[in-house]
Formats: sequence, structure tokens, C-alpha cells
Amino acid sequence: MMSRFRVVMAATAALLLFCLVIGGCSGRETRDPERYYDDERGFSVLFPDEWMLKKGDGENDPFIEATSAWENDLDEFSEYVTVDVERLPSKMSLEEYFESSLQEQILNLPNFSEIDRAEARLGEIEARYVLFDVDFPEGRNRILGYAMVNEDRGYLLTFVAEAKKYGQYETVFKEIAESFRFE
Repeated sequence: MMSRFRVVMAATAALLLFCLVIGGCSGRETRDPERYYDDERGFSVLFPDEWMLKKGDGENDPFIEATSAWENDLDEFSEYVTVDVERLPSKMSLEEYFESSLQEQILNLPNFSEIDRAEARLGEIEARYVLFDVDFPEGRNRILGYAMVNEDRGYLLTFVAEAKKYGQYETVFKEIAESFRFE
């Protein structure tokens, strides 16, 4: 016959085990330590390990910018990706947000030359993208931009590379885009 002490200890151990099992199966996700999370703006994204992250204030800078490592000592341009998030003034559709953002780019970027635009899916997220070139004094850049809408927020995911090197980075850019999630 078990002593009262052993019964209490066995019950306590069973209860503790039960709590651990239920707690472990509660559905709470653990965060991927390699992803960048922005809880305030409701997104996460996975950048390459060797890329440098810089957080902006979101006023004049993007909320996050990831810059590629220098290719060599002669490299004069680092490819980069930015994420911008803005509150939308009204219930704006994805198409309206995309067109509005695109018109702003056309007006503000020198020698805007559109290459392609289409609907896209980034995982479960409906998106629109545009691929275009712009000329700066330093040279021609190729830019891939995705627009997404989630509730009352618009998200712009923008990839920039020298036009002549874009092909080297296209796969990396698309992998980053595919990793984008609303949180």
C-alpha cells in the first residue's frame, strides 16, 4: 500500500507531466530565430545571413533595409532590399495601392523604364509586382517591387541591383520575397 506522501508525489508528478504536454501542444508557434520580425507592423521576412540589416525610422527611411555583402574590393554597389509599410487612408484594394505606388515611382525616378508587371503570390499572400530600370548618375539600376495589402496597411517589398548584375541576384530576391509573411 502506498503511503499518503507517495500518492501526493505521484499525483503531483502526473499533473506536472500533463501540464507540460498540454503546454507543449498549445499551438503556440516558436519563432524562427533566423527571420526578421516586426510585430508592430505585422510582418516577418527571411534575409540571407551575410546581409547587413539596418532599421529605419519609417518616416524618411524604409522600416528595414538588408544590404548584400561587398562582392570584392572593387565592388561599388551593394544590392539591397527594403520593406516599407504604410497605413492606407481608406479601404484600398491591392490594385489601387499598386497603381498608386507605381505612379509615384514613375514620377520620382529618373528615366523609369518598365520591363514587366503582373499578379503574383508570395506563399498565401496575393501581390502585384513590377520590374523596371532607372538611370542614375552612377549607372542603371534594375528594381523589382512587390505591393501587398493586409487590412488597413500597404506593404512594399523592393529589391535593387545594378541592371547588369540583376541576373546574379534574381534568385536571392525571389527567395526573400517568398519568405515574406503577415504576422
